[in-house]
Amino acid sequence: ETRDRLFVRMEVAGVRPNDLSVSIVQGDLVIHGHRPHAAPAPEEEFHVMEISYGCFERIIRLPIGIIEDGIVARYHDGFLDVEIPKGPTKLARVEIKVHKE
Repeated sequence: ETRDRLFVRMEVAGVRPNDLSVSIVQGDLVIHGHRPHAAPAPEEEFHVMEISYGCFERIIRLPIGIIEDGIVARYHDGFLDVEIPKGPTKLARVEIKVHKE
């Protein structure tokens, strides 16, 4: 957080930008996505799997007022970065386009 902006960084390795949805719903940042399951080849077997597959959703309660139409979401190197300007909140639902860099 800075004086005029909030920043959210989320690790989303293996998730395509088109499989991410970022929105503001009544003052909450909602991140929804899907990481497709990569099945092993028939001759392979996993002993340990530390990656979660399937749908996920994170809801982050924003601590202060924000300017919804100034939010920018960027995807790069397996991370989703969301930059949120502070200001008066309208408490509307806003969809945010994820830009791949």
